[in-house]
Amino acid sequence: MLNIFRSENRLALRMRLARAALTWERIWPAAWPALCVLGVFAVVALFDLLPGLPSIAHVAILALFAVAFAAAAAWGVRAARRGGWPDTLAARRRIEQASGLPHRPLQALGDRPSAPLDDNAKLLWVAHQRRMAAALRRLRVGWPVAGLARRDPW
Repeated sequence: MLNIFRSENRLALRMRLARAALTWERIWPAAWPALCVLGVFAVVALFDLLPGLPSIAHVAILALFAVAFAAAAAWGVRAARRGGWPDTLAARRRIEQASGLPHRPLQALGDRPSAPLDDNAKLLWVAHQRRMAAALRRLRVGWPVAGLARRDPW
């Protein structure tokens, strides 16, 4: 009985980690343009380039940074919202793929027979459920992959 609770807790933790990894994979590519604008602004500020300029140029460059940041942030929010946020099904599929598990054991454990089973079919079903439960011991989530190289045309 204790072993069942332990495996359920382990699965729940892995599901949360998989959803977090999928969320990170969605947010990071959307956030990098705004972070690049902030990085360029930090370089300009740390090299103390703006105070030496005339006040109109100083204000214009600050306004340009503000507009660039707002545009990059708006683009990032729109890109992050596309496709929706990771749900339980996506997290389950992520775990199965990262673990290299064929035949979708997490889905199979939630399945139920569609019709009443005879004795032979019950034995086969129980054996199938045990085999899928045994596959759960090898679950991995995998590290998040930003996928920036896949999106970069250059």
